[in-house]
Parts: sequence; C-alpha cells; structure tokens
Amino acid sequence: MRSIVVVAVTFWVSLASALPAFAQFGSRTQNSRFKESVFRNLDRVFKPKLVVSRGASGPVNAMGVSADEHYLVTAVGDKTIRIWDLWLGREIARLSGGAAAVSHVAMVPGQNRFLTIGGDSSLVVWDVANLANPLKLGAALVPASDVVFLNDGATVAVGGVDGSVTLWSIPERRILANWTAHGVGNVRLAISSAGGQLTSAGADGAVRTWDAVGGKLIAEKQFETAVTALAVHESGSVAVGGADGSVTVLDRNQANPRRVEMHEGAVTALSFAPSGEHLISGGQDGGIFMLRDGKATRMGKHDKAVTGVQSGQGEAFSLSVSADGTTRLWNLKTGAEMLLMISTTQGWAVVDAKGRYDGNEAALSGIDWQAEDAVANIEDFAETHYQAALLPRTLKGEGDLAEARTIVDGVAYPPTVSLVPNVTAPVDGKVTVEVTAEDNSGGGVSEIRLYRNGKLVSAGKAQSRDGGQQRRVERYELDVGNGKTVITATALNKERLESRPQTVTVSGGSPDKPGRIHLLTVGVNAYQDKSLNLFYAKPDAVAIDGFFDQSRQVVAPMARRLALLDEQATQHGIVQAIRSLRDVPHEDLIVIYLAGHGVSVEDRWFFISHDANLSDTPPQGLLSSDEMKAEIEALNADRVLLLIDTCHSGTLVDPIKDYRGMKSLRLLARTVGTHVIAATDRTQSAIELQRLGHGIFTYALLAGLAGKADHLLDGAVSATELVRYVEESVPALAREYADDEQYPTGFSRGMDFAISNSSKN
Repeated sequence: MRSIVVVAVTFWVSLASALPAFAQFGSRTQNSRFKESVFRNLDRVFKPKLVVSRGASGPVNAMGVSADEHYLVTAVGDKTIRIWDLWLGREIARLSGGAAAVSHVAMVPGQNRFLTIGGDSSLVVWDVANLANPLKLGAALVPASDVVFLNDGATVAVGGVDGSVTLWSIPERRILANWTAHGVGNVRLAISSAGGQLTSAGADGAVRTWDAVGGKLIAEKQFETAVTALAVHESGSVAVGGADGSVTVLDRNQANPRRVEMHEGAVTALSFAPSGEHLISGGQDGGIFMLRDGKATRMGKHDKAVTGVQSGQGEAFSLSVSADGTTRLWNLKTGAEMLLMISTTQGWAVVDAKGRYDGNEAALSGIDWQAEDAVANIEDFAETHYQAALLPRTLKGEGDLAEARTIVDGVAYPPTVSLVPNVTAPVDGKVTVEVTAEDNSGGGVSEIRLYRNGKLVSAGKAQSRDGGQQRRVERYELDVGNGKTVITATALNKERLESRPQTVTVSGGSPDKPGRIHLLTVGVNAYQDKSLNLFYAKPDAVAIDGFFDQSRQVVAPMARRLALLDEQATQHGIVQAIRSLRDVPHEDLIVIYLAGHGVSVEDRWFFISHDANLSDTPPQGLLSSDEMKAEIEALNADRVLLLIDTCHSGTLVDPIKDYRGMKSLRLLARTVGTHVIAATDRTQSAIELQRLGHGIFTYALLAGLAGKADHLLDGAVSATELVRYVEESVPALAREYADDEQYPTGFSRGMDFAISNSSKN
C-alpha cells in the first residue's frame, strides 16, 4: 500500500554533541580500531521520518471547530467524516460521508451541530449528540466551492463553482435565494457577525458585500488577481488571499489595503484571530504563516497544500488541515508546531514535536519511524514516548509531560536480535532457546524479552545470562507442547527503544491438547469505607462468572472459577488468587475480571480493594498496575485476558487527571503480551444504569461474548474482536441510555485467541 510521509524533516546529530557520550570509553581505549568503531557508531544514529505505512486515509479536505472548542470535525479522503473530542483527546466517531469524499464542513454557530457537503453535492446537517439521525437538506445546484452559516444558524450560504451564491433554510430544508455573484469560477464566502453581512470573492478578482437576506449588493472592490481565500473579522476588516500568493488586509470600509507577499502559489485558507490582532494563512505550497502588525512570520509547513486554517478562541493555538492527510496544531505565542493529528482507516493518532504520541492501537500499528536503513514502529518507543491524553494536556499547557528525546534529531538504534532454538521440533514437549542481543550503534543492551505465543516469558525463568551492555545472551528452556509454538524475541537499548521482533516457529508431530479456561472475577460493591460503595460491581462480576459457568458458548472446558466478592476482595486476597494461577499450563486461557473503583496517581493505575484506607499516608489497600504487571508476567499460560470495569473514586486525585494511569495499563499489555480492556478513559466514570442491570461496560462485554463481537462472522469471538466491539459499542450505549460519555480503551499484544462461540449451536 502506498505510504504517506507525514513528517519529512530530519536532523543530524552533530559530532560535537555526540562525542561526550563516548569520552570515557575513548580514554580507556586509544587504538585506531576502537576509534573507527566510535565513528561508525556515530554514523549509525537513527534519524527517521514519520510515515503512515498502512491505513493512510487520504487528504483532509475540510474542517470545522465548535465554538467552545470541544469538537473538531474533519472530512477525510477515504469518504469519511471524523469527529475529534479535543477535551478528551481522541477521535470519537467515524461517519460515512456518502459515495464521494466530503468537500466542505461548516459548524452551526453556538451549537454542536455541523453541515457537510459531499462530493455528490449533498447537504447534510449532523448533531454530535445524535449522529445516527442526520438531517438531509438536498443537493446543491452546482458543485460547492465554499460554505458558511449566517449568524442566525438557521441559514447557510453555499458558493458555487459557477460564481453563484445560494441561501438554504435549515428548518425548512429549502432554497431561499440564489444569485450570480461573480464570473465563472470558485466563490469564497465569509460572514461578519457585525450586521450579518455576507462577503463573497471570486476568480474574477472581485470582493463583494451583500445583504444576506435579499442578496442586495452593498459594496465591492476589484483586485488584479483571482481571489482564492477570504476571511472577515467581526470588526469588518477583510483579508483577501490571491492566486499570486499575496494577502491583502482591508479595513471595514474595504479601504487602506495592506498587501504582503506570503506564499509560493495560491493562498488557500485564511482565519482571523478573535481579537483581530493576527491572521493565519495557509497556501498551496503547504506553508502556514501568521500575519501580525503587517509582518508575516512563517510558522511551519505541511507536505502538501493547506485546505483549511482556524484560530483558537483563546488565541493560544491555531489548527490547519492539509492534503497531506494531517491536522496540525500551532502555538501562536511561539510560532512552533505543537502536534500532528492523523486519521487512518483504522483509527487515530496524535504525535508531538518530540515524537511523544497517543492513539488507538489499530492506527499506531501502521505508523512507523523510517530511515534509509531501518524501520521502527511508533510503538517501539512506548516506554519513553507514549503519553495518555497528549492532545488535551498539550492544549491546556500542562507541564507534566514526560521528558523525552526528540526522535527526528536522532536516537541510537536498538540492538540487533538473533533467536536460535536448539531443535526444530520439541523433545518431550520442551525446547531450549538462545537469544542474543548486540549493540551496533552505541545504544547498549538493557533488556531482552522472550515471548511464547505472544506472552512474555518471565525473565526469572532464564537458565543463564552472559555478556554486558554491548552484547547479551540469554538461554531459556520452554515448555512448548507438541503443537505449533511461535517464539519471539526483542531487545531494548539504554534509551528503552525496542527492537523489531525476531520470530521462529517450533512444530511438534501432533496438535496440542485442548486448553481449558481459568476464571478470576473480582467485584466490590461494599467497601470498608462506605462512602465508596457501588451498586453494580458485584452483580457485574457475578454475571461474568455466570456466563463462563452456564453458557454453552465458551470455547473450552472450565478448569476453575475463582470469585472474590466484597469483603473477600482484599488486596492480599486478589494477589494470592492471581498467584494461584501461576502453574496453569501454557495452552490454557486465563480471564481476570475486576469491577470496583480504580484511580490514577501520576502515571500509575490502582484498583481500590475492599480493605482500602484512603486516609492513610500513603493510602492502603490499593493494587497497583505495577504489581498486577509482575503477577501476570509470572503466569505460565500464554493466553491472558484482563477486563477492568472501574470508575474513579474522586478521592485520591482530581478526576481530570484520571487518564494518566492508562499509560501503565498500556505498558502492561504491551510488555507482558496480553489483552487488556479498561472501562474508563480520562475523566469518565464507569456508568452504572438500573435500566440495563449492569454497568455499561459489562453490559457491552456480555453482549460481545454472546456473539455480537464476531466481526469476522467465523463463529467465534476472539480477544481482539472483543476489544474492538467494546470500544465501539460502549460510547453509543452511554449516549443512548445516560446522555453521557464513556470511552473504554483496549490494549492488545500477543497471540489472538478465541474466547467464546458466537452461536449456541
């Protein structure tokens, strides 16, 4: 599939800045051989660019931002409309734009509604709170070139490629007026909130002001070049972008023009700041400029033509969209690029200038850092560069983002890894594996990770270790049974950059014996601290236990069911229950379900046990994600599914910070090689509803297990299918039953596996 380069700028690490890292080494070793090695290592610094290698969704054709800056709507080249929740920091909806890509987006003033114009000229009004029932107005008379709402929000003006302007009534779903405003060519439109006058500009070089009700001409001014972009400030000032790359600003009387040469090629988008103190422009050349006091400052550049710009209400940032497939966030105080926002066919991602990132797993799997001689997936930087809720934290100017090296400036390559089994077929169900990690770029070797069928083999099971920071060898004896076993190894350098995995497959002479299911359910309604009591955590745990106990849809026999409810669900009791599963055979499946309170403190997530005492310093009775990671890593089973249905207590931290623990859960899944579905994300409390008899997360989970998650329609529900179903269905259920928001988050790494059958037959 064609790759889309989204960050094309790379920087070389200077020799002067790199040499100190080798100073101590050089003082001990003076011979030329080692000097040559040092300079060879310097030449091999990884200097990549960011590329969407899979799932590129095409250009971003248009955008709109709600007045409260809660929602961003983008029209994408794959014929979809994407809705971003800027407060939450993620894409929350993907809508079909019709048979052809949507060309224009306009927000209804003061509302969370927006209008789109499709490539088939269809006009559709959408409500963020009710996306399932859009209002279809009809088709534009000619292909549209621009669209703006009049100040009443009930009337929309559409410019046509034939030079016309058409007014539509939204409530009446009909055309109110149509007139020829310009000669043949694209018409650009802008509305002034002062007086409700409509301004148009055309390929004929004319800028005209109209009575927005009757279409009566009020004023006009002629330019020597075709007008390709237009903006009007509420004060009446007008900005005109020309096909020659110039921008001219006029006062409210369309007088006193100030002309500035800005772009190479046509100006494609203009936006005044609310104060009118500065103007943002985008061009066919991809450039983004800020014009202040008659002086133009170039802030940065897209890789292709800019299709839209908009300044934020607080004038701290602006947004731009481009044919290069990206949305970019710019800091108006410093002029620097803050964030890159990417929609792919599989989801969304956000990346900042240092390479810190957030996104859904399906999208991130197709985004790589590429250099001429190496490729690293963006998730290979998870330990140092993943930042939950990166977008809202950046918008709010929070200073709590983890420090990280700027990837495009150059980082050390990860180690090279080799993986050698002693035999190609197991002997007595066992095989010995030797993993070698070598440093060829000065990044060192800090850790080797070995996975059996996608699940991490505990480092404590290594039979031997040799070597040091430059070369390390570890040997393992693995129980692999008689069937097919996939063995994978990776290694991390000192900067925690993970290598590309190396994989071998060991096959026995006969299939493995069927696995069994081991279930641990934890549900806490009644806490020692009664102020924490819940209604549905215990019934939800009982329902999950009941599905695996009574349903004929489970894919394997039940080996054991452990249930810890209320006073049984102490921190010690939960840890001991997980430890009791350590010796489960590798071919078996372990499902762990937790329901109760959860909370994030900085980047760590905690499950609040029955015996929690939050008044202690530090609080007691909290099971941390670090403890959970260690316990799950120690499990012998290759297939582990962790289901977390929790809401924050509102006691330990400000709930607005509750998103941060998502990082520890993500790293748990990624490091250990398991599947995690967490009920809450950032500020959402898990929603409990009497109408459903369950929390919304568990309601969706049970429906998915019963068959609704069978996306492939192959008769089975797998772990990755369940993750996808819960992520997609919970937000819709929250809106339908609670008029609220809840966005669960799934993390998957490792072997996919069936959990239930989608039919009882």
